[in-house]
Amino acid sequence: MITPAQAARSAGTFLLNVIVACVVTNIITSPFSHASGATNIPQMMWKQEWLNAAASFGLGYSVYRWWQPATSKWVWMAGLCWFAQRAARFWLEQRAFSVVVSGHTIYWEMSGFGCGIELESCRDWSLYTLQFLRTVFYSVGALCCSYVGGRELVLIKSAFLGTKPESEPKFK
Repeated sequence: MITPAQAARSAGTFLLNVIVACVVTNIITSPFSHASGATNIPQMMWKQEWLNAAASFGLGYSVYRWWQPATSKWVWMAGLCWFAQRAARFWLEQRAFSVVVSGHTIYWEMSGFGCGIELESCRDWSLYTLQFLRTVFYSVGALCCSYVGGRELVLIKSAFLGTKPESEPKFK
């Protein structure tokens, strides 16, 4: 039976992990956003996506390595909900106001292909798609750490003792 205090602690840990995945990744990658050397908007966006994916993965791996919060493996669900609500809203707006939207698809808006000259016009891409990407790679980093971290300890122990590893570690 889960007590209300345990549920509140898990919810708080989950929320903190979501904030770390979205905000801290942005803080880490922001110095590199203008120094990417990209010549056009699609190339700049592609580099931003890779930079954010790498930073989120490393951050998720590191946070799980230090504190091992189980909720960090599920941060991707918050990103998916955030992304899906915007995609659904855009789809509904497109159906209701088809004359104004003029045939742009959800993929066109959310992928960044609909961006103008400057990167600031890519609101849907930066607020929804990039946050979804950050949360997914944060969770993948945590999952990789949960698998590799346990395996790593067994292998190090067997190397020091000169024995064969007894069993495969299980996911945490």
